[in-house]
Amino acid sequence: MAVARYFMTVPHPPVPNLSNVKFPNIVKMVSRDSWGALVKSIIFGSMSVIWMSVMSDAAIGNDGQFPFRNCHLVYRPTASVVGTLTDTLIVPSSFQADTWTAYASYPPNCDSQNGAGADLIVAGNETLHGHAVREGSQLRREVLFLHFRPGNDAYLHQLTIMTRYSANLYSQKLTEGGPPVAIRDLSASDRSAALGNSEWLDWKSSAFQDWLDKQRLRKSANESDIQFAWRTFLQIRASSSYWFEESQNRSVSKVIVGQRTDCGGLSGLFVATLRANQIPARMLFGKWAENEREGESIVERSKNHVKSEFYAGTIGWIPVEISGAVINKSVPAINFFGNSLGNFITLHIDPDLVLDTQIIGNKRVDCLQNSGIWLHGTGTGLDKLNRKFHWAVERR
Repeated sequence: MAVARYFMTVPHPPVPNLSNVKFPNIVKMVSRDSWGALVKSIIFGSMSVIWMSVMSDAAIGNDGQFPFRNCHLVYRPTASVVGTLTDTLIVPSSFQADTWTAYASYPPNCDSQNGAGADLIVAGNETLHGHAVREGSQLRREVLFLHFRPGNDAYLHQLTIMTRYSANLYSQKLTEGGPPVAIRDLSASDRSAALGNSEWLDWKSSAFQDWLDKQRLRKSANESDIQFAWRTFLQIRASSSYWFEESQNRSVSKVIVGQRTDCGGLSGLFVATLRANQIPARMLFGKWAENEREGESIVERSKNHVKSEFYAGTIGWIPVEISGAVINKSVPAINFFGNSLGNFITLHIDPDLVLDTQIIGNKRVDCLQNSGIWLHGTGTGLDKLNRKFHWAVERR
């Protein structure tokens, strides 16, 4: 008897370097709008990176001062999308599966998306479909769960599951001026969740606390939450470098050694610093709302990415794209702070989920942007498992 665990750890595709791009191939994503700024998508290499030219260099606060005296967020609908992840796991003929378990994220409604939903089915057999459950961490996030035993030969050596994610996406732009409507404060439970400590966001560790002191990343009495978040953003941007390695340890107590990491590590570092200063902040795990393209690597085709946001009491949840800011240090910093183009599907908030595999007990997973699959069976050849997946997005 053999038990096999197969869970695909989540890659974080690199954001292309834009500092030397001459922009001959600019494609218009949306029309000019009342922001008075043209929103552009620069197609570079294998991935779309989007930013907005909203301020002159003289106005972006290069001296560390936050560029707005008073501001609010403007939201605009960008698209209603359905993203389909087709995930196939192929088992060698020398092994026969007798039990399958699969998990997928259930996307939340948040400031950047609403009308979010998901369904998980076994391809070719819609009677086998997932249902919503709560994962086992303190956050109790909703996920989709599927568990079954093959009733015929169809699933002894291969399983293909399809997860369809739907959402209405919104752009967000930090704009000069007071809020047009009153901002509702966070509930006690939401605030507690956005200040929590976890294996990835281990901001309470002594190593991380020492790093905060050395970096002077303690909020002063005369700093507002948004001013401190801006200072933190600039400091992490200046002192960090981008490095992708799928198996790297992204716990913030480890990331601070060298500050060389990817979008998940950088977003965690920003969020942990704010939480340590009692500013609610959280990580957004998801996928770019774009189709994979010919010639992309398996990491690039996943379209996985991690962003962050923090809560300012008079403004709401402010989006931050820290990895783009680190890679593109010649681009004005404000373009990555308080600007989101509404081209990203958030699949779950914050890391460290606990999933009941029904096969080998509860397993903590860093994140769930791709499917989590476990199987049980008999035979040999588990080192020759083959995984294929395809990501496709339709705009409704």
